[in-house]
Amino acid sequence: MRPGMADFDESGKFVATTFKPGDGLMPGKYAMHVECWQTPPNMEGKPAKSFVPKKYQSAATSGLTLEVTPDMKPQDIVIHIATQ
Repeated sequence: MRPGMADFDESGKFVATTFKPGDGLMPGKYAMHVECWQTPPNMEGKPAKSFVPKKYQSAATSGLTLEVTPDMKPQDIVIHIATQ
């Protein structure tokens, strides 16, 4: 399975991408993580600061999952993330 990604806008809306912008996700089960950086990771040694709690920054700990089936139509997905 090929991983997907999405950038969200100021309102939190996003469209998933696999190969090209907006093409959606391939069928399969996905473990998700969320990143939103106030100060992103960098090579200068500056400390990274996230708006998202550490739990949600890793697919292994986020508890966020999604299953995409071959016949699935576009979906509105709401992801609730507790603030720090």
